[in-house]
Amino acid sequence: MGSFCRLAVALGLCALALPLVGCEPGSTIEIKNETAESLCFAPDPESDCRSVQPGETLEWIEVCHNNSTRDLLVRFTTGQEWVYNESAPCHDWEGVTITISGTSLAPSVTDTLDR
Repeated sequence: MGSFCRLAVALGLCALALPLVGCEPGSTIEIKNETAESLCFAPDPESDCRSVQPGETLEWIEVCHNNSTRDLLVRFTTGQEWVYNESAPCHDWEGVTITISGTSLAPSVTDTLDR
């Protein structure tokens, strides 16, 4: 159900899918990789990483369930340390852009999350 919901939201079909699978609104998040290295993005520590190539912007739609708190993590593919690790209520992530620049040795991380 989760994958179907994410696909439905990504395709703008949530209104149609809502009665069928209980699809809830999502938050759209952008992860911008302004480095020369690959990044790894994960919506939580237990999830598989999604690659964000140099110069790429990944758009992620996070399906919210009862405004639960969500973690978002980003690390360089070659490293083990997360350079970005934030938690916020799911709906607070709407429209947030996370920008990673610099290098794996000296990363620069900014976001537009209201704290």
